[in-house]
Amino acid sequence: MEYNISDVRAGFDAGLGQVSQEKMEPGYSLRENAETKLTKVLYDWPYDLNGRFVRDFAKAVMVAEASRETFDEPQLDEASIVEYLGHSVSFFNSWTHP
Repeated sequence: MEYNISDVRAGFDAGLGQVSQEKMEPGYSLRENAETKLTKVLYDWPYDLNGRFVRDFAKAVMVAEASRETFDEPQLDEASIVEYLGHSVSFFNSWTHP
């Protein structure tokens, strides 16, 4: 693990900034729930991830969660986040290295 919780929170802050520009206003509990899910997924991930990647990934997760809440769609579950994480690590490859 090369990242810390401040990387997750910085990514969420960036994601919330982006969704507020789109006039979406997610509730506070959404962030809290998303942070809990994402933190568990990252903790269980078997490979090291750096803070740079985690910040970008957390931003994308927050945007997805806020969009789902805004448009009355089901929230992401841990399995969906794990699946997206696997694809993202593969896609970004060297961006994930320390």
